[in-house]
Amino acid sequence: MKQALSYYKKTGHLAGYDKSSNSGSSSTTNSAKSKSKSRKVKLRKASYQYTHKGKRASKKKLKKGAIVKINGKTYRIKGKKYYRIAKNRYIRKVNVAK
Repeated sequence: MKQALSYYKKTGHLAGYDKSSNSGSSSTTNSAKSKSKSRKVKLRKASYQYTHKGKRASKKKLKKGAIVKINGKTYRIKGKKYYRIAKNRYIRKVNVAK
């Protein structure tokens, strides 16, 4: 349980936590990052950045056509789908060009 809590503090969410791992070392985190399919996507409309709680991170928007790197994983926050672009920073999936 302590490992899950430390992982949550480090990443901001519990998704991707490996329960079978006995050590909370950074090697687990590195292997998780290499498995994810990170890619660059283009925004089809201006987009706000959100926190892991679904609140806007700032009033500034990312411009339409901006290219951002996502980890390829979809996160559900308050029933809406998001992509993670940085630690505790998410953008709405509907704002991303397919």
